[in-house]
Amino acid sequence: ISQLPHKRILTFIDRRMIWFSSTIHRHTRSQVSNSG
Repeated sequence: ISQLPHKRILTFIDRRMIWFSSTIHRHTRSQVSNSG
């Protein structure tokens, strides 16, 4: 039972990490496009 909430928080962090990574990738891609 103690693991359930922990897993939930982990999923939330994982989701945020994925979103953050996607945003960074998009920003980098935009920078490369501008540079090129």
